[in-house]
This record gives sequence, structure tokens and C-alpha cells, in this order.
Amino acid sequence: MQKPRKSFRFLDGEDMRPPWIPPRDKAVEINALEETPVQPFSPKPRKRVSAGKPAIPSKVVKEEPSAKAELVGELSAEHSSSKPKGRALNGKQTFAAKAVKEESSLKEGTESDEPSTSHPPPGDLDPTNTVARPFVPDVITHQDKYRVLKELETVKGFAPGVKLLPHQNHARQWMAHRETGKRRGGIIADDMGTGKTIQALVRIVDARATVEDKKEGWSGATLIVCPVALKNQWIREAARFAPGLRVLEHHEKQRHDPKILMSADIVVTTYGIVRSKTETALFGVRWLRIILDEAHEIRNRATQTAKACWELQSKFRWCMTGTPIQNKVEDLYPLFHFLGVLPLSEWDSFNEMLARPLRRGISGRAIQQLHVYLNGVMIRRKKDTLINGRPIVTLPPRTVNLVTCPFTSAERRFYDTVEAWITNQVWEMVLAGEIRYNYIHVLTWLLRLRQACDHPRLFYNEDEHNEAEAEPEARALLDEVDVSDAAVGAAGWRRPSKLPARVKDPKVLVTQKAVPDSAKIRAIVRLLSRIHERSGGTEKTIVYSQWTTMLDLIEPFLDDQDIRYIRYDGKMSSKKRTDAINTLATDSDITVALVSLKAGGIGLNLTMCNNVILTDPWWNPATEEQAFDRVHRLGQELPVHVYKLTTEDTIEGRILELQEKKRALAVAALSGERIKGHKLTLEEMLALFGIRAH
Repeated sequence: MQKPRKSFRFLDGEDMRPPWIPPRDKAVEINALEETPVQPFSPKPRKRVSAGKPAIPSKVVKEEPSAKAELVGELSAEHSSSKPKGRALNGKQTFAAKAVKEESSLKEGTESDEPSTSHPPPGDLDPTNTVARPFVPDVITHQDKYRVLKELETVKGFAPGVKLLPHQNHARQWMAHRETGKRRGGIIADDMGTGKTIQALVRIVDARATVEDKKEGWSGATLIVCPVALKNQWIREAARFAPGLRVLEHHEKQRHDPKILMSADIVVTTYGIVRSKTETALFGVRWLRIILDEAHEIRNRATQTAKACWELQSKFRWCMTGTPIQNKVEDLYPLFHFLGVLPLSEWDSFNEMLARPLRRGISGRAIQQLHVYLNGVMIRRKKDTLINGRPIVTLPPRTVNLVTCPFTSAERRFYDTVEAWITNQVWEMVLAGEIRYNYIHVLTWLLRLRQACDHPRLFYNEDEHNEAEAEPEARALLDEVDVSDAAVGAAGWRRPSKLPARVKDPKVLVTQKAVPDSAKIRAIVRLLSRIHERSGGTEKTIVYSQWTTMLDLIEPFLDDQDIRYIRYDGKMSSKKRTDAINTLATDSDITVALVSLKAGGIGLNLTMCNNVILTDPWWNPATEEQAFDRVHRLGQELPVHVYKLTTEDTIEGRILELQEKKRALAVAALSGERIKGHKLTLEEMLALFGIRAH
């Protein structure tokens, strides 16, 4: 088995951050072994509270945005019907070609109704061409077409005293441009925590339904579709910034009456309600505008969530997400389909132009074509994007700390036995040539190995809830795996070197009672103690875990240390979750929030905390970034400290290596760079078990 990448240790302030840490972060390591282990908890009463530096730009773009981007942007179809109309596949490359070929002949503001039918010369999509420029450069200058006219700008219809930041003013003009002519919306892909919600509210206030809109049958209402955790946040933000808007939460009796929905300015609903399709009123309204918040929720085109969102009717359509690509370029297809960006809104065209070339490793031309289309329909600014020489948002520094959690000798024996047992199961499938028929089992075993890194009891726990957590995640991972190369047997693969001749069942090695704590729990308690000492008890911390059962195991140790905390997970009702966040924000005695990554890693504003402990890493770095940016966002006033817990010589080290591949994919696809494979291949997946090709 290949030895995983070692952790980096930094001495005397030397900056040698590991590649999986984002460039803007300073990474340091904490050795969690250098202290006395935390003792098992004692049976005390439980204290759980019921909820009742700017980046240096690589270049300055001084040119006006060329007509090529506008032309591509105008390819968005009308949305008067529930599905975008098709387009012949033989024109799959002509749209991007025309954007380049006719750039010199199109004047500023000129529109073209029909795409060219000619095919581009080979050099037209060269990476050095201006067609490959970033959508919004790292420096926005006065020469930009949608330049900021003044640093702060008021909005008629907003609460008195509310002013836009420069980048929000820029987005205001861009969104107005994207709702003129044949343009019907786009993608707002700004970094998490930069104020996308406010930008959407500005557009709603600025552009009410016109008389002509109503004659055409469009209502005056905007539909917001968001995760359940964000529903109340949208309602609060609308009341705060635009109190004159009539906001309706879509629930109960109002679900069934389209007239009630059409009478509002904003209707807020959830992906779950849209997915159910039982509330036909949503599908009976011709919305003026639909905004999908956290639009990556529809990234899987095969899900009912994506298909239901596609069927909603509206004149204008917007996708808001800080992570438009989470796992693979195909994540963009459902967004293109929702927006009606022809020809990429049709799967055959998307597959022919992008997905298939990427699978074959021919990424150069495909990525350049993708970049042309994104140039027309997407705005993306990072936290370190500069406007007039200053970053768009001024935030305190964020430091990511990689924390090594050493096993005890008993924990090491347990994990090694678990890994050997699971690897043996996978190896037998390889020998039998059955991997392609057992992907769900292999992925479930990967999750079991991750659980064994957190706490032995997670591996033992076979209750109904624990199984309910593991299997859906494993099934979701199927979409991330490339099964095209799965028809293999033993030939071409080496037996793992660490796999013993006889493998024990790990359940007979250690009993549950023998391991009340774990390496991860000991590290969490130590970190919380350090944070308390450093801040005098004034700072608050979020502890994230993929597993609610892991949060259950952490609770008694917090009780034992007299640490007061709240809980936030998907099992709680919407009201209890809202109450929990309010308690965390208002009660100074509450210093810890135990949060399920799935329920609380997206959309929430948790700036009352400035410390984050990530208990278990995952190979999708976008998920982690989403969680970190719940804290590092507008409104944060303190330096943010992130602690990523890992165990040495386990599957977690190999997961950290895969994170860099995922990060490189997203950067390349969104910047027009060349990329290699974009899915987790069979070879990579088996390497996680130590099974490698000859």
C-alpha cells in the first residue's frame, strides 16, 4: 500500500503550506499528541442547551468587453415554456466560432439574431485569444464596460441608509444587462459570503413587472428556491434591506392557490417542495423571475430536483452558487439546461462538445468552448478580486491549520484491522471481476473507513440511523465515479502489500466499552481548551462532522468539560434549527455549535463564530470551502481559524491528495485552462484501498 502524503511541519514561520490548502490561507500544523490524553467522560448532567492581504493581480485587462461575450450570452432561449427548445447538433461549434470570427465586425451593443453556420478555423479558439479571458478579471478597471460609477450607491426601494458595495453595484448593472433584449438571466458565481443575496434583492426591486410583461401573461412575482436552511434567511434579509416588498413563505394553504402566490413580490420555497411536485401551484404560475439559490443543488441531471426545477416557468432565470463546479464539468449542464443556454442546454450537445472530450483526455478545445459560453452568462468575483486597487470585500485573515490526530496503540490496531478486512473484500471483487457490479458496496466501504478514523463506535454502530446516513452518501458518490473503465479482473492489479494472508473480523478486536473516546475527540477537546484560554472564553467554535452519530459521541465530552453548546442537524425541525442559531448568536455562555456538515455547511451565516473544527475531511474541497465560508464572510470581525483534523497513515491522507485534483478541476474549468481527467477513476478509487495497477 502506498504510504500517504506526510503532514507538513512548519518551523520559525516558514511558509510551506501543503497544496491542498487554498493559496489565500496560511497553513500551520498542530501536533495533537503533545499533551495528556483526554480522560473518558464522567456521568455528569448534560449541558446541552435546547434551542427555545489583497491578492496581487496577474494582469490588468484594459479592454472593453468584446461583443463575443454578448453574442454568446444572447443564446439564452425564451423561457415561456417549461423546457428549452432543441437545436440541431450540427451547429454545436458555430456559436463560439461566431463570437471569435465576427468580433472585429460587431460594434459595441450590436446584437445578432442568428448564429453563424460556419465552423471555426483551428486557431480561433487558441488559449491566447481574447475569447479565453476570465469572465471578471482579478482587477476591474475604469475601462470595464460595467465599471463602478461610485464606491457606494443607494437603491430606490431599499431601506434608508443601505448602500451597495462597489462589486454589488457592478453586479447590479450586469444583471440589468442580462435581462435586456433576448437575454434571460445568468449565473452569479461570486465567492461565498460576498453578498449575492443583496444583489438578487436589488434586481427584484429595480425591475418590477412591466405592463407588457403582464400582457404577455407573466406575474409580478419572483420565486426563490433555496435549501431549507436558507428559507428564513431570505425572509429576514428581504425585510431588512427591502421592507417594502411583500414576501410570502410558501407553505400550508398558500401552497395550493396560485392567486395568492402571484400577489406577492417574492415567494420563498425549498428544493424539497419543488422536488415533490405535489404543490402544483408553483408550476401553475408564470413567474417573472426564478432564482435558484445554492444552484449546485441541481448539479445531478438525473435527479427529480433538477427535472422539477427545469419545469418551472419564468421569463428570467438566475442561478446563484459560489461553487458552480463541485465534482466535474457535468455539474454545469443542469444549470445550462435551466437557463436555456443553447446548444449546451441539450445533453447531446453538451456531451459531444464537452463531456466526451474530457473523458477522453482531450480537454483543450472543450474547455475553451466552455469558457466562451461562461463568458456570456456568468459573473464570478473572488474575495480577493480588486476594484480600483482594493479587494471587493475586506475580511479578517483566515488561517487553515492541519491537525494531526495520533492513534493510541489500540486504535492503530483497530484501524489497521478494519482497513485490511475491507481491502480484502474489495480485492476479492477485483479477482472475480465484479467491481463494476458492486460500486455501491465499494463506496460504502470507503465511508466505513472514514468512520473508523473518527471513532471505532461509528464502525460498530449498525443501527438504522447510522445505515441511513451511510447509504445515501454512497449512492450520491456514484455520480462522481467513472464506471467506463470498470470492466476489469485481477489482471493488471497488484495485491495490496499490507494485506495479511488471513484477515480478522474487526468486530472481534475491540469492544465498544473499551473505546469511549478517540483520537479525533481528544483533539477536539484540546482545541476547544486552547481557544478558551486564548480568547478568555469570548470566542465561539463550530464543530462540523459528516456523521450525526459522531456529534452524539462528542456531546458527553463537552458535558464533562462544562462546555455549553447547541446542536444543528437535519433531524431537527426548521423552527428548532432557527432557534438554535438564534441562541448561538445571543447567548454569550454558548461557545460551541455541533453542526452536521450536510445540514449546516451551506448557506448559513455563522459570523458569530470565528473558529471552525472540521472533524472529517472529504475529497470534494468545495464542500469544505462552503462550510468555512459560513464563518469567513461579510460581517466577520475577528480572525478566522480553521482546524482540519486528520489521522496519519489512513485513508484520510489519500483523500487530501484527491482534494487537490478536485480543486484543480474547478479552477481550470472556470478559467479556461487545460485539464485532465475529471472523475474519480477506478484506478484512483482502488488506490484508496492500496490496490494499484502493475
